[in-house]
Amino acid sequence: MSLSAAIFDDEPLARARLHRLLKELSIDVIGQGENGEQAIEVAVKHEPDLLFLDIQMPRVDGLSAAKSINELLSHPPAIIFCTAYDEYAVEAFKTNATAYLLKPFDIEDLKGAIERSHTLNRVQILELKNQNTAPDYLPISSNSGIEKIDIHDIVLFLAFEKNVYATLNSGRKILISTPLKEIENRYSSVFIRISRSTILNKNQIRSLSSDDNGYTVTLDYNNKKIAVSRRKLSSVRAAILDSGKNS
Repeated sequence: MSLSAAIFDDEPLARARLHRLLKELSIDVIGQGENGEQAIEVAVKHEPDLLFLDIQMPRVDGLSAAKSINELLSHPPAIIFCTAYDEYAVEAFKTNATAYLLKPFDIEDLKGAIERSHTLNRVQILELKNQNTAPDYLPISSNSGIEKIDIHDIVLFLAFEKNVYATLNSGRKILISTPLKEIENRYSSVFIRISRSTILNKNQIRSLSSDDNGYTVTLDYNNKKIAVSRRKLSSVRAAILDSGKNS
C-alpha cells in the first residue's frame, strides 16, 4: 500500500513542483488547494497519510489549519510545513508537525522530512491492526529518522502540559507524540495506567503502600515512588498479584 498526500499552498507553481517531487517518490497526491480552510476539508474527508501545508495562506493559515485537523481527527495525517520563512519553526512544531521544510527544498530534503515523521501514518496503523499482537517497540523520531525503542526498556510514560514523555531504564527521557490513551490500549500487556497522567511498566512495580496522603507504588527504577489514583487502585493491585510481588 502506497502513501497518499495532500498539498496546500497559495502559490500554484509551488504546488506543482511539490506534486512532481512526490510523484517521483511514488506518493499519490489525492488533494490540493490554496488555503487552510480547504486543507481542513480535504484532511477530514479524504484522510491523507501526509499533509503538506504552507504557513502563510489566505482565509485560514497553515498553523491554524493544523491545529483544527489535530482536534478533529483521532489519527491525523503527518503534517509537514513548507515555508520560505524560518521564524515560524517553533510555532509549527507546537502543532505536532512532523517536519518543517524551508523553501526552496529538493527531493532529498523532502525524503528526509517524510522519514522523520514522528507519528504513525495511517498505513502503518493499518498494518499494526492486522497483526495479532502489539509490536515490541515504540517508534519515535530522532536525528537519524525513526528510532525503534524496545517497550520493555521503558519504565514509565508521563503526560505534562499536553506533552508525553517516556523514561527509559537508562534514565533517558524522550518526548513522544503517541497519546497516553493509545499507549494504554496498544500495549496493555506491558503497561498499566495508574493515574490520569502516568502509565507504568507493570514489571517495574515493586510494591504498593498507603499513608495519610493516599496510595503510592515503589518502582525498581531508582526506588522511585509515584502516586496512584483511587480509581486505578484495584487494577494496580491485580497487576502486583499477577507479577508475584507483595503489596
